[in-house]
Amino acid sequence: MWPATIFYEDEENVDTDFRSLKKKSVNYLITSSQEDKKSPNMTPFKCCIVTIKLIVCQLTDAEICSTYSVNAAVKLLQIVRRDLEDAIQICKGEKKQTNFHRSMISDLAKGILPSHWRCYTVPSGCTVIQWITDFSDRIKQLQKVSTASISGGTSALKNLHVWLGGLFNPEAYITATRQYVAQANGWSLEELAMKVIVTDKDLKPPELDECSFGVTGLKLQGAECKNSQLYLTLTISADLPVTILRWIKKTEVKPSGPEVTLPVYLNTTRSELLFTVNLPVAGQQKEHSFYERGVAVICSSALG
Repeated sequence: MWPATIFYEDEENVDTDFRSLKKKSVNYLITSSQEDKKSPNMTPFKCCIVTIKLIVCQLTDAEICSTYSVNAAVKLLQIVRRDLEDAIQICKGEKKQTNFHRSMISDLAKGILPSHWRCYTVPSGCTVIQWITDFSDRIKQLQKVSTASISGGTSALKNLHVWLGGLFNPEAYITATRQYVAQANGWSLEELAMKVIVTDKDLKPPELDECSFGVTGLKLQGAECKNSQLYLTLTISADLPVTILRWIKKTEVKPSGPEVTLPVYLNTTRSELLFTVNLPVAGQQKEHSFYERGVAVICSSALG
């Protein structure tokens, strides 16, 4: 699926070699897709998932791993819907509750997120209302992926701008983009370095080449970015427009001026470091000032 934006959701085995998974995955996907198509309760979203499963069976080693994210989202969505339907039936007196239901309903009544819904990293103080809103946005992104795969194929998926903080495993997404560029050009992973280009919000984002990927939803804390250059500011945070992540050979990296290395965090708690990026500093700005201010990039602020 996602030829340049593949991410792998098996937390115990995240690496850049997916070949050992393909044979097992293809057999599973073909079998499960055939069973899904026979189901009398097919919805448009489920139909998209089945289509994606069948497409994945014909794709490359790296591309096949995107289906793990779709499967994880569908499974979690089914759990949430089942739990909420059970809670409604219990409140109506149509279903007998168990200790599991008592605990879950108690958590929901207090605004606490049930522990078995925490299938991806969220801040410890996240409320159930915040989580539902965030999870809904993640599902909508996967629906866009489904629509793009059906209407435009792999080329549409390649040019899809991704909400990085809305992925179930953003680190694996970054690893997969690097893997894709290395395989497409016959380069080794060690030869590649990431170049970050922050587009102008007033201009149309540039077309993506085979080495570039667009991400959205990033926030810059403690600074602002104009013409891909950093400026210190008193504003707490600023939204970044579409940001281009481009993998180039290290020998081609030629800074035009002073740069700072900024951490990219999953959310505003800054407890999950994803990776770092180098951005140029505007004239008259001192590099050490950015480190003193704790300037950083945040992928998602929806959960606090």
